[in-house]
Amino acid sequence: MPRKQALTRDAVLDAAVELLDRDGMAGLSMRRLGAALGVEAMSLYNHVPSKDALLDGIHERILLSLEPPPNARTWQAFARNQAHALHRALLAHPNAIQLFATRPASTPAAMAHLGKYLDVLTRAGFKLVDAVSIVQLVSQLVVGHAMWTSSVELAVIDERPANKELERVLEKWDPDRELELGIDALIHGFERLLS
Repeated sequence: MPRKQALTRDAVLDAAVELLDRDGMAGLSMRRLGAALGVEAMSLYNHVPSKDALLDGIHERILLSLEPPPNARTWQAFARNQAHALHRALLAHPNAIQLFATRPASTPAAMAHLGKYLDVLTRAGFKLVDAVSIVQLVSQLVVGHAMWTSSVELAVIDERPANKELERVLEKWDPDRELELGIDALIHGFERLLS
C-alpha cells in the first residue's frame, strides 16, 4: 500500500506506539513497523537508527503525551499531577509499562520534559540531586503500581481457579486509593528534605 505522506520520525514513533499497543513488545519489530507504514524496514533506519532508538522514541512519545498539569501552585500539587498523568498514560498503553520499568528517559525531548519537572522542584528549594531522586521515586511508584494494577486485572479477568482466594481479597481493593496513599507517603517524606 503506497504511503500518503512523507515518512517522518513522528510518523514512525506514532505507528510504533500503535503497534506496541496492539501486538505487545513481542510483536514490535522493524519489519512489522515498516509493513504498517507501507515501507521497507530498512527505510525506518533513516528516522530511528536502531531498535534501541525506536524503544527510546516510544518512551519519549508516551512521556510527551502527558497532559500538562493545571496551574499547580505548589511543588506537591505538581508532583501529584505528574504522577497521575503518567499513571493514566501507562494504563492507556499497558504494553509500554515494561519499557518504562527498564529504560530511563534518554532522548533530548524526554530530558527536556523531565527538566521542567526538575525546575519546579529546584525552585521550591530542593537540591538538584534530591530533585532527581524525587522524580525517580515518583516514577518508580507509578510504574510499579501500573504494572501491578494491569497484572491483577488480567488475573481477575482470567478467573483461573488458583486465583479464587486472591479474587476475594481484591474485591475490596481500591487501586486509586492505594496509588494516592503511595504518592502522599512520598510527598510527606520529600517535605522533610526541605525542613
